[in-house]
Amino acid sequence: MAIAQRTVYPVFDVNYSEEDLRSVLFLNDTERRYAEDFSRDANTQAVFLLLLKAYLHLGYFPKVEQVPDSWKFYLETSMERSVHWEISDRLLRKIQAGIRQFLKVKPYAEGGQECVRELVKELAMSMADPADLINASVEQLQRHGFVLPSFETLHRLVYEVRKQVHLQLFEMVENRLSEQQRKDLDALLMVQKGELSSPFTRLKDFPAVAKLSEIKAWMARWYWLESLLEQDPLLEGIRYTKIENFGAQAYAYELSNMRGISDDGKRHTLLLSLLYVIKRKTKDELVDMLIRRMRTIHFRGRQKLETLKEQQRSLQELMLQTFAKIVEDAKQEKDPKPLGQKVKNRLAMRGGLDYFDECMQLLTQTHGQNYYPLLWAMHQPYRKVLLDLVEVLNLSSATSDNVLIECIERYMPLRHQRRQYIDDQFFRLDFLSQKWRNAIEVQQDGQLVYDRKMLELALLTQLSEALQTTDIFVPASMRYGDYRQQMIGQEEVEELVPDFCKEIELPETAEDFVSTQKEALRMAIETLDDAVKGHESVWIDEQGKIRLRRKKRPKPDQQVIEFQRKVRARLQPVSLLDLLHQGNQWTDYTQYFQPVSGNEAKSSQNKLHQIYTLFAFGSNLGAYQTAKHTTQPISRRVMDKMNYQQIDADKLQQGIGQVIDHFQAFKLPAYWGQADTAVADGTHIPLSENNLMGERHIRYGGYGGIAYHHISDTYVAMFSKFIACGTWEAVHILDGLMNHQSKLNPTKVHADTQGQNEPAFGLAYLLGIELMPRIRNLKDLTLYKVAEEDQYKTVNEVFTKSIDWQLIQTHWKDLMQVAISISKGKIALGHPPKAWHPWPKNQTL
Repeated sequence: MAIAQRTVYPVFDVNYSEEDLRSVLFLNDTERRYAEDFSRDANTQAVFLLLLKAYLHLGYFPKVEQVPDSWKFYLETSMERSVHWEISDRLLRKIQAGIRQFLKVKPYAEGGQECVRELVKELAMSMADPADLINASVEQLQRHGFVLPSFETLHRLVYEVRKQVHLQLFEMVENRLSEQQRKDLDALLMVQKGELSSPFTRLKDFPAVAKLSEIKAWMARWYWLESLLEQDPLLEGIRYTKIENFGAQAYAYELSNMRGISDDGKRHTLLLSLLYVIKRKTKDELVDMLIRRMRTIHFRGRQKLETLKEQQRSLQELMLQTFAKIVEDAKQEKDPKPLGQKVKNRLAMRGGLDYFDECMQLLTQTHGQNYYPLLWAMHQPYRKVLLDLVEVLNLSSATSDNVLIECIERYMPLRHQRRQYIDDQFFRLDFLSQKWRNAIEVQQDGQLVYDRKMLELALLTQLSEALQTTDIFVPASMRYGDYRQQMIGQEEVEELVPDFCKEIELPETAEDFVSTQKEALRMAIETLDDAVKGHESVWIDEQGKIRLRRKKRPKPDQQVIEFQRKVRARLQPVSLLDLLHQGNQWTDYTQYFQPVSGNEAKSSQNKLHQIYTLFAFGSNLGAYQTAKHTTQPISRRVMDKMNYQQIDADKLQQGIGQVIDHFQAFKLPAYWGQADTAVADGTHIPLSENNLMGERHIRYGGYGGIAYHHISDTYVAMFSKFIACGTWEAVHILDGLMNHQSKLNPTKVHADTQGQNEPAFGLAYLLGIELMPRIRNLKDLTLYKVAEEDQYKTVNEVFTKSIDWQLIQTHWKDLMQVAISISKGKIALGHPPKAWHPWPKNQTL
């Protein structure tokens, strides 16, 4: 069974080294004496010891013939006798009973089944994968001292109980539905007259780029979802993880699959779960559209400002020339009256006073970097739909500061007004930057009023930032919800802190942590202070800034070049399909590609179909072209269905982890590195402009996204993730080290300047990871010393500020909560993407 390989159910390894055999089969005096007391027959003693060691290794009794020959040979050698391993069934049962008595364990038949049944009944309410339920059952039986049953017995029992739990949930939901609600749900599977697709199919639509038509379409989609029956009361009592799994099953099914479900309760529960998940996902996509639209408006505003500056360069030259002539006239003419007439004549010659007044206003608007007055023209077509969008989000604050939400709520009734200024004095705008306040606040007849257009832009801009930094969250959202609910509670954190700190080698208390950090920082600065004087690569300039000299690149070694040439000459073309097939023969990475329901695929050709699907979509050839050019009997529909229902990003990562672990077993990678270091970097991937993930990248000058890779020092790709352009890559740098599926455990990560991020440095340290990015603009960075009064011989001017140690000590528990939650996989650094961004200054943590 493929599922057996995805569980912790113990089995014999294929090969055992000499060291492994010594460790597993070492016989202590107690075991030898008990075997001798059990039987006087040397042959029986040997079988007893073999099965005893097999039980200690596996937790159950294998058949004697299933025990590896290397075990039998090792025992014969250590006992210095030849053993006849075949024994009668009666003697085998007696030996097993003797071992159970010696180890004080119980047979599975004496309560093991009830133990597993009760556990699975509880866990199946939240867990979906049968492999996870089997793993929990194995741990439960071992904890309670039961002999493990055969895998088939355990597998059959888990499936049976899991099916019963699902049937109970389906029946519960079905009983809550009225007749009309059942009809409404079944109508989702019908293609209405005049329509080309069913509502069920439309539920799976993807959003395109955040243009006006698409935002309107997605708002209409939201109102449609709101008009459908309410899912929360009907799904009450079912845990969120289970709803997610049921929703994923429905999402993976085709329309014919859903119609083919004869159990009304199952069909309706899957549809309700799909609506529940899609509704939250749609909310996320609406937030994404708001964020991207505001980002685009600001980007185009900056572009427009630069264009205007370029266009108005001739106006600036005209103004300067005219001013130069006026200054020249002033030097020559001392009498004010003729001078004034000359000035008027000069201005009249070049367009007149009104023209110069218009020029002055244009130049004033584009002076400096203030592009805010230019934003309204780009925002106006979108304002209605964006404000409607904000209204449906039902915003909540994740902090005690609720000012932004209060301002938005106060502004909403005023959004339909046409007057330019608002005289409402109850707006609190102290949270806005001075640049925004200068654009908003206007003195009119001695009274402070607000420019309505600028206020609207400022509120939407601040909201966009707050959603990304999690200061404001969206209830009933998947990615923009309250991240605090995902974190481990403080009571549980306090229990986990000692073990976590011991593993990471951190002090367990805030006071000790601060004390060790002070000592370590002082030593580091003192080392730098001693080393920098007279150093060939580092010096301090006249402004007290630290500078570095670029090292010269060494000339390439001719022997290395010749070696590379010979290796390349020996490399032969290899078929990708052959590689995928052979790799699966060695590693069985396709074991992770299973239906979302957790049931095993029934087709005998399933592995072959999975390999062809990987090739079709991994090579970007596509299912149609692959089916057209292959000699194997596989259709485009089969590959599309396989890709849709059995393979996703998480399963691919598990398969990659399997391949990496087998790769690490070879000797060659050990020559390249020790597997304790990784490098992270992003690659621009072009995308068509029809999806919400893609953006125009300033650095690469094209539309697309970023494939962010983590590469081990053994030259194997550990983890890959697709992220949006414009995302600061450092927020994802630790995700790869925490979430990869292989046994590699790098503790040091290198990156380019995108990895330079103060919160990421802090979190990396708390997670036991050494973050080593390339540092940009070192001379412009603020460097901190331990205390203001600390003085140094050479680098005193370099360290311009001191650390607020009390702040760290005060929030020690919060820091531990975040670090432990990340290490346990409860929250990810990349969601939401700006929660750990270096720019937000209002986030205490």
